Amino acid sequence: MNLTEIARELDVAHILDGSIQAQGNRLQVIAELINVNDSSILGSWKRTYDNKLADVLTIQDDFSQFIAEKLKIRFDIGKFGNAEAIKHANPEAYDYYLKGMNFITSRYESTYDEKDFQAALSMFQRALDINPDYAQAYAQKKQ
Repeated sequence: MNLTEIARELDVAHILDGSIQAQGNRLQVIAELINVNDSSILGSWKRTYDNKLADVLTIQDDFSQFIAEKLKIRFDIGKFGNAEAIKHANPEAYDYYLKGMNFITSRYESTYDEKDFQAALSMFQRALDINPDYAQAYAQKKQ
């Protein structure tokens, strides 16, 4: 699915696209705000982190706040969950959660193949094996 199709499905005119590049313990996070009607880039931001990969949740939080400031948006974590729980999630469990979400969003939603769905459930279960109190992984597994 390309950005235009995603924007149409979400009924939005702009999409924030991003990437992460890793070299050793250095991460470069890049984000671009794209106008999907003409594919123009309305803004582009980049930050480099020299943190350990285990600090990925801190990096995620910092970059999210950075982008919100650039877009002049006040991010209210209360609408989306407990910020402290997100910051203290086990990075390995979080990785399995992201892998599970990838199976759902990148594979299952386009193929509806039961194997992809089962693979996602397996990733959520691995996250729960590492961190039994991981509410997001538990919620996805129960859907």
